[in-house]
Amino acid sequence: MAVDQVHGLPDNELFRRLLLVAESRQETLIHDIPHGVDVTYRQLVRDVSSFRQKLREALPESLLTDKGIVRDDDVFVCTTTSASYEMIVALFAILSIGAAIVPLSPSLMPEEVMNFYHRFDAKCIITHPKAELVKSLRQHVTSMDTVEPNIISVHASGMEQDVEDPYPFIDSSIVLPTNRPAIALFSSGTTGPPKGIIHGLGFFTEKIGPLGAEDALVLAHRPMHYAASLASTIATILRGVRLEISPLGSSPQYIWERLRQGGVTNLAGSAGFWVSLMEYYLQNIAILPLNERQAYVDGARGLRVAICSGVMAMPSTKIFWKEIRGRPLQVVWGSTESALGLKTSTDIDTTYLNSIGQPVPGVTVKLSEGGEMRVKTPAIYWKDERATRAAFDDEGFYKTGDLVYLQGSDYIIQGRASTDFISCNSIKIPILHVENALSLLPYLSEAHVLPVTDPKTGSRVAALVRCRNGQKSNLTLHSLREDLSPYLSLVQLPTVLRVLVDGEEVPRTVSNKVIRRETKQIFFPQTADPSLSELPTQVQWCDFKLDTDLRPQKMWDSGGVQ
Repeated sequence: MAVDQVHGLPDNELFRRLLLVAESRQETLIHDIPHGVDVTYRQLVRDVSSFRQKLREALPESLLTDKGIVRDDDVFVCTTTSASYEMIVALFAILSIGAAIVPLSPSLMPEEVMNFYHRFDAKCIITHPKAELVKSLRQHVTSMDTVEPNIISVHASGMEQDVEDPYPFIDSSIVLPTNRPAIALFSSGTTGPPKGIIHGLGFFTEKIGPLGAEDALVLAHRPMHYAASLASTIATILRGVRLEISPLGSSPQYIWERLRQGGVTNLAGSAGFWVSLMEYYLQNIAILPLNERQAYVDGARGLRVAICSGVMAMPSTKIFWKEIRGRPLQVVWGSTESALGLKTSTDIDTTYLNSIGQPVPGVTVKLSEGGEMRVKTPAIYWKDERATRAAFDDEGFYKTGDLVYLQGSDYIIQGRASTDFISCNSIKIPILHVENALSLLPYLSEAHVLPVTDPKTGSRVAALVRCRNGQKSNLTLHSLREDLSPYLSLVQLPTVLRVLVDGEEVPRTVSNKVIRRETKQIFFPQTADPSLSELPTQVQWCDFKLDTDLRPQKMWDSGGVQ
């Protein structure tokens, strides 16, 4: 392959923008704290070019054109790297040869990784050479007597390269359309493997906007195989903003200490993330002397952008952050299927409203007759054609399943259109599936599954059960989870339990159907700003994974996305 073909990047918005920011912002802009990497965006471009060539050499020649671009538009490459500079290099390198990335958690089981690998007919798996997953993958394929996957290592400390090599440039003869498959993301698969949702190149470029402020700094603390985190990371780079990658699983204490140091201007997280920070502040920082406490408050007030995504934050959470920062959290609505769809204005106070704001540029919203929000974004589809057809209406709008209404120009969310699922940590858990598992327990005569609101996760799976006469008179949540573990994945096991006693009856319709809303209000009553601690004393609840949950890990225990 000629030198110009080695270093020529595709002529599309993604790589044109990457080269623009590399020339416009030449100071050190990526700080990978866990791996000790500090690089400029110009160095990123060189590292992408270097690893890109390594990737080409690892793939069959028949897959590539004479320009080093994959011939077909459905070539997938899996990654199992942690949130890191190496993940960023790998992503841009994969896209630069016209392939699509399948970002997987490095903590997945080998069986789960191989399921994705085969489902997408992936051509290789990119990971860190010292990753534990490499060893376990090889052991797994040996035990299954199958062909070992093509594993390629990417180093966090930067790629080996010749500094005399020509700097990468845009090759106008390499054109990739914006709807070319670029990334596979995953929503919960309820009772099986997660659904793979394919986005085109436009996923990374449709909503970029102008270059960001030169003094802005985004703190990346979430795993990069998550849709929101990965999209935010790439958007940060394409806007020429400084990116700081925190250690994996950064605690609330770490985040607060980093805010205290100053300089962080952009921070995003789920409602549970903001609740955890609030709780840490109230328990540990609020008791400090004023002069010590003020540094933390100043750090929080330095956040120009504080985004809450996922489930809607409770009023108490929103009130706390409004008081600390002097302005409200910005709420965004999105999904794995549609990515970022709507967001509130930083000037609008949504403390007492479940507002999700207005559509971002490039997104169109309409309401069905029943009030379900439907959105149209750049082309997406599933590997399963039937699932793709079922997810859209006749006009090509994605059916979100969220009930909303318009108040002025803002959309206000009311809840889910379907009552058949419980959404916990953005994983859909089928109520009927859990109820069927409960029905297999011989000591239960009656069992119902209901959603109980949790400020951190959105909802929890609550079991309302009645024991047969003389059996399990002192049923505990732990023993119930143990008995259900052969039938349910870990994420589907109830974490809330109430046992019905004599005289307690579940409200039903004249046709004997359980009235779920009324049942929840009676047996798991919660206020408009709920917490688990306010549940009646008859209710048992626990953490999601107990130390006593010792059964061997099973596939899809964590929804397969982790």
